Amino acid sequence: MSASELYRKALQLLATGRMLRVTFEQRHASVPSFCLDQLTPISLDFGRRAPTPIEDLEVTPEAISGTLRFGGAYHHCVIPWSAVYAIQLIGPAPAARAWNPVVLKGGKADGSN
Repeated sequence: MSASELYRKALQLLATGRMLRVTFEQRHASVPSFCLDQLTPISLDFGRRAPTPIEDLEVTPEAISGTLRFGGAYHHCVIPWSAVYAIQLIGPAPAARAWNPVVLKGGKADGSN
């Protein structure tokens, strides 16, 4: 996918209100230094309704960016589309996920509560 196609696809996926996973070559992005030590491409999740709100989430024709939390520390990340290998939609926004506990009765899972 070209950079412009990735940009349009990201806008389309984010419009659903769900999270977007971006897999990219970290050496060409602005990410925390510990991410640069990874030998394989990494993935970061972006979304307007992330568990820790990304107030400054920005999607432009050049890059996706926002301040993400890494182990309690915040870092403004900028990932140019030219560094992106893949983008994918990941489930409903975390705040919208339904919690359906399974109660074990007699060693068997029982869906009733």
